[in-house]
Amino acid sequence: MPKVMINPGHGPGNANRGPTGYYEYQGMWALANYLKAALESRGVQADLTRRESENPDVEERGLKAAGYDVYISEHSNAANGQARGCEVYYSLRRPGDKVWAAKLSAAAAKAMGNPDRGAKTRLFPGTENIDYYGEIRSAANTGCRHIFLCESGFHDNLQDEAWLKSELNLIKLAQAQANVIMEILAASDTAGTPILGAPQVATAQMQAWARKRNAHQRFIDIAPVYMKYGKLTGIRPEVLYAQSAKE
Repeated sequence: MPKVMINPGHGPGNANRGPTGYYEYQGMWALANYLKAALESRGVQADLTRRESENPDVEERGLKAAGYDVYISEHSNAANGQARGCEVYYSLRRPGDKVWAAKLSAAAAKAMGNPDRGAKTRLFPGTENIDYYGEIRSAANTGCRHIFLCESGFHDNLQDEAWLKSELNLIKLAQAQANVIMEILAASDTAGTPILGAPQVATAQMQAWARKRNAHQRFIDIAPVYMKYGKLTGIRPEVLYAQSAKE
């Protein structure tokens, strides 16, 4: 089963806020949970780096990417009160993520109706190839293959802030992000096999495969369940079945 770690940016007590009462840590907690629900409804394991009352440091958050296919950190931005738009940072150590960061940024900008500021990297001062953001550095050290830090809107801009204060809008944004994440997962299965799509084998073939490997009869008998839920979620059931056997 594909796995995504979601980081709700900041935590209780953080002062990042908009001019009319939006707090970044509250908005991003809500967005992270909507994204978690959206991914789980599509058959993806989605987890959060923290509980609502917690505020771990950025390195600790990034380390929770260990064993996950995607790490995505949710933030809203601030500048001069005039800037608007969405941008997504990716790791200097994951140059292939530029295309996905661009897709995440474009999807968020379209959902919010604001400018697409695109895919970006940021250097630690005085270095040539070290990421600025601690959570990106930490997540990259775990071996997680896809790492993103999303800045969705500028909460010090009245127009972006008003959009972010709507729960329905945050659900819309979470769905837009989930769509792109599903594309990423489909393109990056560990064995090079696409995860998403229609089944390419019959249930009987899945059972024959398991039988040849001396699987327990209960595992053989449950193959139709994998077929059913694979079709419902859009994830190839034979891939789920094989991954379950491996685990």
